[in-house]
Amino acid sequence: MSFGSSQLVWQIALPNFEEFSPDVRCKHTLTLVPPNVLFGSALLFGGRVLNGQPSNELYILEIGDLNHPNAGNVRWIQQPLNPHSIIPEAREGHSACIFRKYFVIFGGLGLPGLLNDVCSLDLETWEWSKPDISGIPPLRRHNHTGCQMDQRVVIFGGFSEHGDCENDVAILDMESWAWSIPAIAGEPPPPRMDHSATRFGASMLVFGGDGGDGPLSDVHLLDTAAWAWSSPHPKAVRSPC
Repeated sequence: MSFGSSQLVWQIALPNFEEFSPDVRCKHTLTLVPPNVLFGSALLFGGRVLNGQPSNELYILEIGDLNHPNAGNVRWIQQPLNPHSIIPEAREGHSACIFRKYFVIFGGLGLPGLLNDVCSLDLETWEWSKPDISGIPPLRRHNHTGCQMDQRVVIFGGFSEHGDCENDVAILDMESWAWSIPAIAGEPPPPRMDHSATRFGASMLVFGGDGGDGPLSDVHLLDTAAWAWSSPHPKAVRSPC
């Protein structure tokens, strides 16, 4: 995708498959790494592969410079890991983020069942480890979201060990490696999984998902400064274009 002054244009970036390329998969994560940590790269982790089993494979997608004339130089790399690594359980439906030089994953569904562990990969030494985390972790779950707000990750929803969708919120502080449950005002969204969530200023914006009875199309905002839910109702406006 190239960026012009007045338009965005899709282009096909053909990866260089002379390196190791991942198998087909779903319910994985693809996480962009800040350029000061690993320039022009994203990390692919886990997911459900072709045989229906979860994976704990890690690949680097080197995107490089998307600007012409260097666009299209994209390749997959399977990074060797530190032999002292504590390799995470294979999983799908987890969440992932980058904090400083660490790639951090939470939860998901593995062969033993639902997970609520936290695993961290040092992107300088390429060593996996399990941080010593204080506080009570959230329920085991998958198909949730983990929205990063600076040093915190806001875990929301998903399908839990209780056998149903959730609408709870848990906070992982990656500075102190501590779990906490905030007291939140306002009416929370209905329980859901397979939704999307992204940061909007100091708020987390949630859209859609599956509440167990079918797909959803609602929008919710969680203000993480005031810790309050609100539910805006966007107007449907036809684009003039």
